[in-house]
Amino acid sequence: MMKATILRYILGLILVLTLSSIVVASGETSKASIFIDGNGVATLTMTISLSSGLNIINLPVKPIQATIVTKPDVSWFYNSANDTLLILSTSSMTIEISYIVNTSLSNGVLTLTINTKQPIDLILSPNILLLSVPENIISYKIQSDGIQILTINGSATVSYIISQPQQIITQPAPTTTIPTETPIKIPTQTTLITSATTSYPPATSAPTATPAPAGLELRNLLLMVAVAIIIIAVVAVLIKRR
Repeated sequence: MMKATILRYILGLILVLTLSSIVVASGETSKASIFIDGNGVATLTMTISLSSGLNIINLPVKPIQATIVTKPDVSWFYNSANDTLLILSTSSMTIEISYIVNTSLSNGVLTLTINTKQPIDLILSPNILLLSVPENIISYKIQSDGIQILTINGSATVSYIISQPQQIITQPAPTTTIPTETPIKIPTQTTLITSATTSYPPATSAPTATPAPAGLELRNLLLMVAVAIIIIAVVAVLIKRR
């Protein structure tokens, strides 16, 4: 990798020094865009129409040199003093140049500087939030997937942050456990009400007095008189003794 980089530098210097008599042309940019992905990494892609000879291409944003790729692969030399790319072409052709943009980071804010006189598309992932909106925006649209596309006419400074996507946490509804009450069986008290029935012997009719014979009545009377006389006599004797 290091050898290839050194070789590119040497080749670029040789091109500049020995081919200065060749017609020098500025590569014409037909399309340029900067895509900022969800991680905040900005990648520039531009399509250039080359002329036959030495082409000087003005890069709209400062690149990380090790990431510069051309399709088709051609020899190039990067001049970091003025952010230009030197490409020697033997014929007219169209190439694509892509690289990771060299951005600055301060307090979580990423900033890139666009330096061009031509329109350039700025494509933002859904979680990229712009902190500074360029005044020279000529168009804006948002796609169904949330990607925003801004077309900027000329130079601008773009500052942005990475916003974490909000996650909607669905909490299950709390289940209320209703304790089941076990019915308590209360023994039913059977109150036996015993009616006290008083048994009364059957009423018997009083026996009808049978009249005594007349002879017996007289004898009983005499007996009672005699007993009374004896009692009186006994009482009299007792009194005399005292």
